[in-house]
Amino acid sequence: EEAEKQIHQLALLSRTLPMELALRDWRAFRRMEKQMEQFIKENADSLTNEENPSGYIQAFLKQYPLSSFGFSKELLDWAQRTANDKDNEFFQIMGSETPFAFPDDPQARQFQLLQMAGLFATGYGQAWALEALRQQMHPPMTVLEAIEQRAVLRDYTITMPPQPLAWLVNDVEGKVVPLDSSLPLSVKVTAVATWNLGFCAFEYRFPQVTPEKSRSFALFYGNQISEFTSVALDGKRFLRTLKAMDPELLRAYERAHQEHQKLLEQSPIQQSVKFPHASPMLLAEFLYRWAREQQQEVVMEITEFGTSQGDTLAKRLASSAAPYLLEQHDSVWILRNWRAFVDRVPNYPLAAIRDLVRSDQSWEAWQRFYQSVSPEQARWLMTSGDFFAWNLSDQPTDTGVGIMMRDLGNAWLMMRLLNELPSDLRARLWSVSDDSSSTPISLASLPAESKARLLQALEYCRAPIVSGLAYDAWHLSFMPPSEWVTHLMVERKHGWWQLLYGIPRPVSEENVEMAERFPILFSTALPGKLLPTVEPEEVQPLEMNAPPMQ
Repeated sequence: EEAEKQIHQLALLSRTLPMELALRDWRAFRRMEKQMEQFIKENADSLTNEENPSGYIQAFLKQYPLSSFGFSKELLDWAQRTANDKDNEFFQIMGSETPFAFPDDPQARQFQLLQMAGLFATGYGQAWALEALRQQMHPPMTVLEAIEQRAVLRDYTITMPPQPLAWLVNDVEGKVVPLDSSLPLSVKVTAVATWNLGFCAFEYRFPQVTPEKSRSFALFYGNQISEFTSVALDGKRFLRTLKAMDPELLRAYERAHQEHQKLLEQSPIQQSVKFPHASPMLLAEFLYRWAREQQQEVVMEITEFGTSQGDTLAKRLASSAAPYLLEQHDSVWILRNWRAFVDRVPNYPLAAIRDLVRSDQSWEAWQRFYQSVSPEQARWLMTSGDFFAWNLSDQPTDTGVGIMMRDLGNAWLMMRLLNELPSDLRARLWSVSDDSSSTPISLASLPAESKARLLQALEYCRAPIVSGLAYDAWHLSFMPPSEWVTHLMVERKHGWWQLLYGIPRPVSEENVEMAERFPILFSTALPGKLLPTVEPEEVQPLEMNAPPMQ
């Protein structure tokens, strides 16, 4: 209710602001905010002791007058008029008890008014610029594709008007989009859509902008360079989805939810579990502990790899991203995931993972894993993030010993590469110990057939590779895998496999510390012994009073 009240207040507030003027002056807002960030950084110690709330603004404006940032006369006049009129509708809406209350200083109020106008213009401008971008993307990216493939990547060449394009690439000074440009401009953009744990994210990357600049841009405008917009299948969105799919399914869910609310009141559901309850963990792991302690019998389909929090089952269910609802049949508890029709889309190679975990993790064991996993399954693993695919101990422990889905997917891709190497070279890399390193080995001399097979795998896995690139490898987002293959190198360094792009990143003012290094396409601790290694006597089982469940 409080959040809705604040949203209503902000909506009223936006109507009092000169949005068109603010949108036109977005570059001036950015200059002012950037200068303020630098000013605060340089004067942090003195500003901390400032008793006057508007003192830091006054000090800033003495050095940098508002007229120095390029604001239009119309917008400056509006800020001056409004700052001197305390009866203005703007201040009536703001009130004196809100976090936005202005100090009793006309100059400081002008600054804060411009700051507020910039923030509101940013929210509108983001939607405006992104909509202009999406209208040029053919074929469009869809949530359905992301659900089915877990990661989708497309390269576009689009033509956009100069203003929204300059906004998207954060071109404050007109280096990419000339300040006086009025004609549409052509630009390349790489778009990535990923689906993970009921959450779909769309990311847009522009080769004209380095990640360092986009990162600083995010402090004010949100990261519009690699723009992150999302669609989550939870809460009200989930209910709207059910309604659109099948109204009868929605009614069934609502009936189940009513029963779920009643079952939450039962004593076992509210009982605390004896372990560090602040620890996030898989809902299935918590359920195992809960069932043992409460001597309950549970049936649950494990399709959700996200974590939950809380010391009771009721709290864990409330914090789970997936809509699990309780049912009870006789003495058996059932946890039903009503989003399972989406979560079941990936066919994870659980049998192959189980066999690998129980093996000696030798080259032969990894080879069996590689041959048992399809490229599609490998891509699903690569896009599953830092979520446990398998607990390496016989029962849940407080040590968090497990193997990550993403690591297994990356290991599959590395096995694909290793299978293309000559046997002597492969054996040499495999024998490198965890406390030593190999020299980078160029793959330029691979036979054409091997390069073609490797290229096929890289093209298939390009989306998860690109979405996981580090800052020093940002520019690889915009290269086709055929260009990657031409300069690939592989090394094993302190227990990690690394696939490198063999041309050092060029020097620039933003990446001096990264210069002359080979960019990493991806790295993985696997294949090899599953990490972390924990000896049996080091694993402390949970204290369970109940007998093991049969």
